[in-house]
Amino acid sequence: MRGSSLSHPAVLETLRPFIVVSWNGTSTREMPEDIWEIYQAGNLGDRGGAIRLFVLNPQGQLVRAFFPFAGPSPATLGFDRQKMGLFLKQEIEKATAQMDLSGVKTAEPKLRLPEIGPNSKVTQMPAGVRILLSLKHPFASTFRVPVVETVVNTAAEEELLHYPQQPKTIAANSLKRWLEQIYPPAMMERSGRIVGISGDLNFRPAGSEKNEQLAILQGTVHFTFDDARQTRYQGSLAMTFRYTDEGQQMESFRGLYRGIFPKWDKQGKGLVKILMQGVLESRPD
Repeated sequence: MRGSSLSHPAVLETLRPFIVVSWNGTSTREMPEDIWEIYQAGNLGDRGGAIRLFVLNPQGQLVRAFFPFAGPSPATLGFDRQKMGLFLKQEIEKATAQMDLSGVKTAEPKLRLPEIGPNSKVTQMPAGVRILLSLKHPFASTFRVPVVETVVNTAAEEELLHYPQQPKTIAANSLKRWLEQIYPPAMMERSGRIVGISGDLNFRPAGSEKNEQLAILQGTVHFTFDDARQTRYQGSLAMTFRYTDEGQQMESFRGLYRGIFPKWDKQGKGLVKILMQGVLESRPD
């Protein structure tokens, strides 16, 4: 849902009383049986491919099915995120106008990482990582939507990122749970996720500062994206880690990813090189 109408602030506010779930696939043949039943009950035909929204009541019964765009295709509003977002907000309000939401309580949103379980409890490093991703695209506003993701750290990352007494090499794929978040928004082909990460990262001590030991992780990361072209792209990653004196416990980390994502124009007119940047920073809770 990165960069889509569903990520528009007005839409998010309208959806707050609801539980939102999604299913994504390359064919309706892959749909689970319960989703297929709702899909058929919506009776929307083949217009617009498989992009549909369904409103269910608390009993799981279909209230209304509709398309999230104004005309025969998503391009009707020119892929203008503001117009598409406000249109979708109005459609959700129409679809739910007859539902009694007066007793629904909505809590103020607060970022908090989920519990990770006793078998993988992290004790020597921050609880998670937050990734802030941005793209500089010359045309499409959907590509320029900022993205924020959070990932819970596990014992595997903790062991991997112990203070390095000597320089060593770390496989980029070992940090897959972090790095697989570095992909562009507004991708609607295939699964739209990372299917391959490779590269060697150098992890070395970097002196001390204010009673803290420092370490640097640096290198080039190669990605394979699950779109129609199996797009490959790469970028540089540089991160600084801070540990207590003598490197006994990690206190925080922060880093920067910078690379180019190659995107072919849908009409086949040429290749656009999109600058993609990401900040990775530790979360205490």
